[in-house]
Amino acid sequence: MAISTVERPWLLCTQEFPEISLGVAEYLTLYAPDLEVRACRLGEIEHLRESSVGAIVAVMGRDVESNLLRTEDWPVVNVAASLAEPKLTTVRNDGLAMGKKACLHLLGLGHERLVCVTRSGAGSYVERRAEGFLKAADQRGLRAELWNQDEGDDFSIESPLGVFCVNEGVGRTFQRIVRQRGLAIPHDVAVVCGGNERTICEVSKPNMSAIAVNWRAVGRLAAEVLLTKAQGGKVPHLQEVPPGELVVRASSGSAAIADPLVR
Repeated sequence: MAISTVERPWLLCTQEFPEISLGVAEYLTLYAPDLEVRACRLGEIEHLRESSVGAIVAVMGRDVESNLLRTEDWPVVNVAASLAEPKLTTVRNDGLAMGKKACLHLLGLGHERLVCVTRSGAGSYVERRAEGFLKAADQRGLRAELWNQDEGDDFSIESPLGVFCVNEGVGRTFQRIVRQRGLAIPHDVAVVCGGNERTICEVSKPNMSAIAVNWRAVGRLAAEVLLTKAQGGKVPHLQEVPPGELVVRASSGSAAIADPLVR
């Protein structure tokens, strides 16, 4: 049954991630087909205060002052962004679960030496992915190392090694370093990254295994939360969506073999 119409008929969705917008549209088509979805950038919000806006999805607004969204004029859901305002209702990807999923993949390949490669200033989502990876290794009696790419590339890469790179850009850079060391991927070093941006993962050398972010599911949940808030309902401050599928490509497509003569 469709949700009844909210008082103001506009749902505003900042459209920087098309999959999130698709998820929002999917949910509204089923449960609130009379609401109109309109896309704009966060910087345009202040010009819309006199218009009949029903709700806002703030997508990836890290670079926007949070006071643009701190208003009682309409319900707001912050999607995946690391804004300074902690009181914003937020829907995001479960970074801890993504890190755990990467760890289990590498363990399944037989890797016992594990490394998480990160970088400074990439946002809280990166920190949570790394935390999930390290915790999953620790729970299985292994001590995973944490390498920061911004601190140089003089770390010791010893084969066999299983590596989780917190996002696609970090993964692409790390694979280049591995190749420069004369090591083979995945036979010496297996690599999986967080996020599955195909324009990066599928052109990396070799193409890179990745754990997708289920952006469409994030959009569907954000729309559900918005409609609940618009009708005066209570929602949790933070809700997380499990990571998407593990896409296994050439960078982790074989098991770890410790004996170089066998490799």
